[in-house]
Amino acid sequence: MTLRLTTPGPGAPDTASDAPSTTLTRAFLACGVVAGPLFVLVALLQVLFRDGFDLSRHPLSLLSLGEWGWIQISNFVVGGLLAIGFAIGLRRVLRPGRRATWAPLLVGGYGLGLIAGGCSSPTQLSASRRGHRMASPTTSAGTAWCMPSPHRWRRWR
Repeated sequence: MTLRLTTPGPGAPDTASDAPSTTLTRAFLACGVVAGPLFVLVALLQVLFRDGFDLSRHPLSLLSLGEWGWIQISNFVVGGLLAIGFAIGLRRVLRPGRRATWAPLLVGGYGLGLIAGGCSSPTQLSASRRGHRMASPTTSAGTAWCMPSPHRWRRWR
């Protein structure tokens, strides 16, 4: 068996210095592969095991209420962090241009929105008006004016 040694040309990248950068970029891109399925899997498991939750009537954010609400809050925050990691990976991979600017910004904005959704829980009033059993009917009067009343929901449907 013969081993040939070749020297890289003048424009060839240095593979020794690119190895950590390539590994880190792949890890950031893997965040995007994991983010969506992980978020959906955790949310669906909660839907199956939470009493009184009906996916056809309740938004997923109502899972952040109650004793086990920390699971959905963590789901939002972890999904957002993974999306931001994916945005960093996109920025590293895409060639300079419009795509390299807007794609990471939009994906990163989505990630920030998920984190904001995890940091703010839905109001108790919105949950109780939709008939969700996990919420208590007490709420502050300040949020009552912004919530639609039940008779308006019937007209919109």
